[in-house]
Amino acid sequence: MKIKEDDLDFFFQNGYLVLKNFINPSILDRCNKILDDWIFHLIEDWKKNGYKIPQSFYGNPNKENFLEVWRSLGSPEFRRRPNKYLINADMFSLMTECIFIDLAKILLRSDEISVHGIFNARSQLPNHFRSKTPVHQDSQYWTLDYGEGDQTSLISNHRIVTFWFPLQKVDSSSGAMQLISRREFGDKLFDNHDYDYEKTGYLGLSPSDLDKHTLIPIEINCGDLLVFDQLVPHGACENSSDHIRWSMDIRYELASTRPAIGKKYGFNIGNLALQRETTMKEWLLKAQTN
Repeated sequence: MKIKEDDLDFFFQNGYLVLKNFINPSILDRCNKILDDWIFHLIEDWKKNGYKIPQSFYGNPNKENFLEVWRSLGSPEFRRRPNKYLINADMFSLMTECIFIDLAKILLRSDEISVHGIFNARSQLPNHFRSKTPVHQDSQYWTLDYGEGDQTSLISNHRIVTFWFPLQKVDSSSGAMQLISRREFGDKLFDNHDYDYEKTGYLGLSPSDLDKHTLIPIEINCGDLLVFDQLVPHGACENSSDHIRWSMDIRYELASTRPAIGKKYGFNIGNLALQRETTMKEWLLKAQTN
């Protein structure tokens, strides 16, 4: 794949990059299928917990009617629940798409890469108290103990890129991503600020740190791709629209410096010199076991 030198320079200086019309319609169709399956399984869980699901939903469970169903049930609480419903062949196929892998190799400057263990399907509900996620660095989460002790001392070795893309146009009023350029903070890892982590799962930058920096809203269309590295502070703008903002994110990392969470749930791809490529069957077994 080819990428403009100006784009590469921008990424390495700012820590993020927007690639217009990067994702083709066939990949987007597959993402919609993944999300429709995700929705169906989430609703099934609610049904098992005693919620009465509208019969009309079962004929056509999808992104378009999920908001109506959610409201009809009294707006039940739920956090994003990625891995449980995304450990499947469709998600493996998406994460191993050549167009993504080739770009990751360019941005990570290596053929020795892996799929990171965190990947998400996100439904940002409109006008909901969880609609606005705190601005955070992904690296703040990689310091946590995932069964291998505190990871803070290893942060400087990590090289991870996030690929984030919405499934509809997004702007600052409908859940666009907002971020801080690395030009403002360099390689700094901010102290973790606890946004009621036990209940919400959120860490982030403190209000005082945020006041010192400029947040840039990234308004993009369906088919565009936003890429940023593990240190770039980012979070969603509030969704005050009349619809759910649907998006997906996947991550790739340098294989030689994988964080604990990458080793636990991720898998090997590409031309790895020391480890062979992980098969779909092996990853499904590993992810479901963990």
